[in-house]
Amino acid sequence: MTEKIRPDFFYGNYNLQAISMNQMLDINDDGDSNLDFLGQLESLGSEQNNRMTFLEGENDEMFFNFYYPNVLTEQNGVPIIRFVTESVSLFVDFNENTNQFDISEQNPPNIEVGEIISLDLIDQLTLEVIINKNLYDFQENEWKAVTVNYQFVRGLIST
Repeated sequence: MTEKIRPDFFYGNYNLQAISMNQMLDINDDGDSNLDFLGQLESLGSEQNNRMTFLEGENDEMFFNFYYPNVLTEQNGVPIIRFVTESVSLFVDFNENTNQFDISEQNPPNIEVGEIISLDLIDQLTLEVIINKNLYDFQENEWKAVTVNYQFVRGLIST
């Protein structure tokens, strides 16, 4: 039996290109609802490590920083939120039939950022991570279940 040769073009460093939501929300309390999660975070002056590293090994491993709303307190029933990141490590196997990565292990096992639904290889340079999470919509004054897409593009470290 011959050993299957895996493509190795996807290992390396990736820069966060975009974070979008599947519904329009106002997550930064500026009165403007839109789909651009990353743009709303940037308007808050949030500077984080927006890179993903994908290492080849016996078990391939991805390292991410995902954003989640940390509720500091509430004022008149409205949460005071600061967006922070959680470092997540995933051991994955590439499924060539679906162009998706199957998660074999996740650390930490229970994450604050939401539920990772899929890790997709879009093309030779682009990975997309889809996460279900709850976000507060200041326009509607309620928490909403949202699907968030993180898109990472392979390349040199950007500053």
